[in-house]
Amino acid sequence: MLMQACEKCGMRFSYKQVLKSISWLYKPVTCQQCGTMSHVTAGSRFITALSAVWPMVMLQFLTMATWIRLLIFTTLAVLSLLAVPYVARYRRELAQAVKELEQP
Repeated sequence: MLMQACEKCGMRFSYKQVLKSISWLYKPVTCQQCGTMSHVTAGSRFITALSAVWPMVMLQFLTMATWIRLLIFTTLAVLSLLAVPYVARYRRELAQAVKELEQP
């Protein structure tokens, strides 16, 4: 699965950009080539929240020693959060897109 690209110029966002955006309360990602700002979609916010919660829910169904459950939880949580940038989707700011259309 590839990272999402800028809707205006097609340049792919970097993994670091997207991870930083998600970890800092969903701040917008700015394209390094054209400067277009893109905001994370509501669906991506839901997926991010779900990826943080599902390991905790899964642990409720495991009947193992506490240290094994903690190890499994930590592994699942880290893997989930590292995968989020690949599924996160961004859209250009509507006002910016309209402004670009109005310019001759």
